[in-house]
Amino acid sequence: MSEWRTSVWKLLAVAGLLCASVTAQINTGRILGTVRDASGAVIPDARLTATNDATGAMTQTQSTESGDYVLNFLLPGSYHVAVEKQGFQRSVVADVVVNAGGITRLDANLSLGQVQQAVEVIANPLTVATDTSELSKTFGYKELDQLPNIDRNPLYQMNLLPGANNDDGSGNYGTNGGENGSAVGLTRNQLASLGGVDANANSVFIEGIFNREPQNAYIGLVPPIEAIQEVQVYTGKYNAEFGFSGSAVINVVTKSGSNEFHGALFEFLRNNAADAKNFFAQQATPFRRNQFGGALGGPAPSSCDSP
Repeated sequence: MSEWRTSVWKLLAVAGLLCASVTAQINTGRILGTVRDASGAVIPDARLTATNDATGAMTQTQSTESGDYVLNFLLPGSYHVAVEKQGFQRSVVADVVVNAGGITRLDANLSLGQVQQAVEVIANPLTVATDTSELSKTFGYKELDQLPNIDRNPLYQMNLLPGANNDDGSGNYGTNGGENGSAVGLTRNQLASLGGVDANANSVFIEGIFNREPQNAYIGLVPPIEAIQEVQVYTGKYNAEFGFSGSAVINVVTKSGSNEFHGALFEFLRNNAADAKNFFAQQATPFRRNQFGGALGGPAPSSCDSP
């Protein structure tokens, strides 16, 4: 089968999988915690509802006899969480951020009163993660879009991590699918070496699907930045579901849409305006590159809706 047909089949396969209902925890996050009253006693059978701010999708659960709860399989994004129990004031916590494969701890404290009374709280984004020992960094869309990025490659940002090294060794992927080349023809190194381990030991996932060609370890598909919700890089002590990686684990999560249409047009310009010239040259080497593009997002078709 020719190379271009192989690439087309890869794209079709990924497109079909993106419309499927993905329930693996690697692609979704969870909110967990304990519900207590003002005295610190646990509250069982409290009803908790997490609502996605972008889509309005709701996930519900109840606290156990020990007051603990878990809201599973939440798509990455911002949520507000409501906690209700007869005889207590309703508590609503806004701006609760969920990352794919991540655990967000949210302990709720209810005060005596009527359910019709509501206490609204803004989540604290600086809380320390105490429910996992993994070492990771999550690059959100704004970071990917606004940080300097050669060739608009979202995986290039892992070079900003401590211990990262991007050299001309085996981690260097060429162009147009040739020897040491990428199936999508990227022109810069796609992966960096972390902690002194060869870049080929990195595992790459997209939407929880292994995204490296098994024979030569090429990356199968790298979505454009405008299609990405976040990129997570796990550098150590990651959970067992990631499996066989000898170095870092990179998980790319694409945007899932929202209830409103939105879009953007852009042009990214690189030139030699601020470049220094060679000592013996009369002027800096001319360079000019324009990258044009756009993005459009909105509600998903009914066939791609999650249950």
